[in-house]
Amino acid sequence: MVKEKVKKFLLENEDKENAKFQKRIVATGLYVYGVKTPILEAFAKNLVKENVDLRELPLESFEENIIAGFTLAHMKITPSEKVKYLDTLICHFDNWAHCDMIVSRLKGLESEREYFERLLMRQGEFEKRVGIIYLMSFFLKKDVRGVIEKILSVKDDAYYVKMAQAWTIANAGVLDYEYVYNLLPSIEDKFLRNKSISKMCDSYRITGEQKNELRKLRIK
Repeated sequence: MVKEKVKKFLLENEDKENAKFQKRIVATGLYVYGVKTPILEAFAKNLVKENVDLRELPLESFEENIIAGFTLAHMKITPSEKVKYLDTLICHFDNWAHCDMIVSRLKGLESEREYFERLLMRQGEFEKRVGIIYLMSFFLKKDVRGVIEKILSVKDDAYYVKMAQAWTIANAGVLDYEYVYNLLPSIEDKFLRNKSISKMCDSYRITGEQKNELRKLRIK
């Protein structure tokens, strides 16, 4: 019944023009209905009210994974129960949007930090990204150096892993500029160092003088 309900909802709200746009920016191999995020989240909240069994939710399309993630985020279950289901769900992720959209809503899982740190040692590109994005989103402000040390321990050339690392380093630079400025010369990976610097220079919270200092650290 749940699977049929989800399919019916997606078909009724399908937006083919938006789907074309999403496919260009998300690069997923899954079917995309083009349903907008607020509509997906409202539907997920209704599923929570109906006490849906997470295990019955379909995970075949781009939006079905998002619905499952949003439903999980809004459910009143223990942190350990949440990460147990999340561990099953992230195996279906094939794009950055699944990681970022769902992780940003997974509040209240601070007790499960070790789980997200273990994700950094997984083989999957998007499992690693989930771990990095979670640490950045919920622990960076409290533990800049600890988080940076953890995410830099990840040695992976996958594009979306490196982009997540660069994003985290850039955010750390806003929080503790001196630390990150002194750290950057030790990052030998050209893409990672230069992308981190580029993202820091995009921030309005980095001064013009600091941006000039940072640009001198680029690897040519």
